[in-house]
Amino acid sequence: MPLSYLKQLPIQKLKIDRSFVRDLEGGGNDLAIVRSVIALARTMGLATLAEGVENAGQARFLVEEGCEQAQGFFYSKPVPAEEVARIWARERTSAQPAGESSVEQAAAASAQA
Repeated sequence: MPLSYLKQLPIQKLKIDRSFVRDLEGGGNDLAIVRSVIALARTMGLATLAEGVENAGQARFLVEEGCEQAQGFFYSKPVPAEEVARIWARERTSAQPAGESSVEQAAAASAQA
């Protein structure tokens, strides 16, 4: 997709593909691309979602860089649709501190484990 679409389409979120997240800890181009996407999203007032987060190091890096949302095996294995409702209900009953994203909570919990 050409970058010009960022101006033309009504988007609210930029997704960071798992292929970039997978090799974050190796540095190099993947690290530079992820940082750039997060910075671009922040500058444009868009949210960011990182896909394929598999470990605490990746989650911590994404939080430190300002990525608001993430998904991957680090947070949960794939679950059937009916299980999603139970997970949401369980999470709603546990209070989330003001200003702390679910990415930050998971990274903090992992660091304490």
